[in-house]
Amino acid sequence: MTAVDEEKRREELDLAAATLAHAVGSLMDQLVGASDLQKQEIAERMMVTPSRVSQLLSGDGNLRIATLARIADACGWDLSITATPRDGNAEGITVPARTRRRRRGGTRVPVLRTVETPDEFYAAEPPRRRTGS
Repeated sequence: MTAVDEEKRREELDLAAATLAHAVGSLMDQLVGASDLQKQEIAERMMVTPSRVSQLLSGDGNLRIATLARIADACGWDLSITATPRDGNAEGITVPARTRRRRRGGTRVPVLRTVETPDEFYAAEPPRRRTGS
């Protein structure tokens, strides 16, 4: 790969990352708008300050997946992840983040695991909770 090819590839990767970051920001705006909740209420549900919610929604910095999940949960939504092939020759893959309830407090906890296909996701047993000794 030549230096020009490498630079072009870096630009393509940067554009892909920026496009996804923009989509995530748009999703967060839509979640908040659809929830009809004020930032104060969202902050209380996320157990953060209202200024932190504003900071997250303004798009400053890198957003962690766990933070996105907390925003969605606070707004009353569950998330799923979808990958679609660029060439359109195959079906997209969607993997929902299953949730379960904790015994205390009723807080939903995402159950995440790595799978190769959607069929594998639905056939797999949920991960077992570790018990401390």
